[in-house]
Amino acid sequence: MTSKPILLLISMLFPFLDCHSGEQEKQQVPYRRFNHSLREWQPFSIPTLSLETARKKTCCRGPIGRVGPAGAQGPAGPTAPRGNTGPQGPTGLTGPTGPIGSIGATGAAAIGPGAAGPTGPTGPNGLTGGTGAVGNAGLPGSIGSTGVIGDPGTNGVIGPTGATGDTGAIGETGSTGATGLTGSTGPLGDTGAIGDTGAIGNTGPTGATGAAMGVFLSVSTSTGVTSVGPGAAFPFETVDAQSAFTYTPPGPTITIPVTGMYLINYGLIGFGDGTISFALQQNATVLNNTIINSIYPAVMPTGSAILLLSASDALTLVNVTSPSTTIDFAPDTVNGYTYGYLTIMQITP
Repeated sequence: MTSKPILLLISMLFPFLDCHSGEQEKQQVPYRRFNHSLREWQPFSIPTLSLETARKKTCCRGPIGRVGPAGAQGPAGPTAPRGNTGPQGPTGLTGPTGPIGSIGATGAAAIGPGAAGPTGPTGPNGLTGGTGAVGNAGLPGSIGSTGVIGDPGTNGVIGPTGATGDTGAIGETGSTGATGLTGSTGPLGDTGAIGDTGAIGNTGPTGATGAAMGVFLSVSTSTGVTSVGPGAAFPFETVDAQSAFTYTPPGPTITIPVTGMYLINYGLIGFGDGTISFALQQNATVLNNTIINSIYPAVMPTGSAILLLSASDALTLVNVTSPSTTIDFAPDTVNGYTYGYLTIMQITP
């Protein structure tokens, strides 16, 4: 069986083998160690089990033995290096001024004229005396020389404008100056308002007779003519004619009212039978340059001419077919013309 001292030693060396739960009681064992920063020995303690606590432990180990004596003091550690010099402290206050020493004793009188002693220190200033009486006035001094002329002063402020004086007399008229250059034309002024309508003037003289114009037709049903033989004139009836023309319908002759140039259109309307020719005739003369030739089945052969005609000329449209052929006006037959026509208009006087 294991002895209690051995168990106590084992529990001290191996506290984790203690079968008791909870914190074990500890005591502080004092020691000392050297603090190099402060250069002095300082106490410190090591926690350990108190003897009483060790004695109370009665489990698988025996009571704790007594704490052994403290070990010998260890050797002193090496000297620490000297620290840096601290900053200089502030200047101390000036001490009070000491008291003035007493005046020394007067030395013995010298026999005969001795050498002058050193001048003593100047005594303090005496109190200021009161103001003396005012002295008598002195004699007037001589007049001083004239001083230097000073700089001119600054200009004064301008005064207000004076009242306007009376108008002077009108001077004599000067001679007339030379005529100036003509100025440029000014801009065109605005158009004036439209004036009132003037009174109607007198009727002017009657003008010359205007151009004559007429339209004439040769219609078989009106004239009772159903054909025009060789060399014969076409009979006309008036459809529209100015009174200037002299014409008695139904008849072939149109009388020219005044001399002038005339535009004349003429022709046949309908379907002719065979070859025919027709022309204008002035008085008793056929105008060859107005002949129109038409070959069946030509429709509506026409012609135009501008002629210089004289007043009282007789104008007719005649059949000039060669060989001699009769021109039929048979509107009820297939090959008959319906009618002939002639228009005349004066174009120049």
